Amino acid sequence: MERKLLLLDWTETEAELLITIDADRVWPQVEELFREGNGFKLKSLLKHLSVPRKAHCIKLWLNGLKYSWYLEDIFEEIRRLEADGETKKELFDLILSKVIASPGSLKAREDLIKYTTSELGKLSSESGRAAQAGGTPSTQ
Repeated sequence: MERKLLLLDWTETEAELLITIDADRVWPQVEELFREGNGFKLKSLLKHLSVPRKAHCIKLWLNGLKYSWYLEDIFEEIRRLEADGETKKELFDLILSKVIASPGSLKAREDLIKYTTSELGKLSSESGRAAQAGGTPSTQ
């Protein structure tokens, strides 16, 4: 008798496989995973999402975050996100509020505040240059 099994790594979910097959169909399950905030599964899921869905899921993850040690990973995801400046600013503002509100045991908390503030400064500078040039960062 032939058994058809799906073997997954311990960090993988069925959603990660299914999203590569039919992203729209599995989308509610993916959103629920991010709302639950189970970080080790979420990092691998992000790489399969479009930029708008990735930004949406990062926001869900931050709002449902259970463990502050994922903040550094989320920061890196936001930094690498190829989204418009307004979306990135919104996400950096959100993560900054979470870092500030997190308990003092967050590894490298002060550094993360500094890095996030720096990224927000870069976005403000880009926005200012675009306004002087008569455009927006996304149209330049």
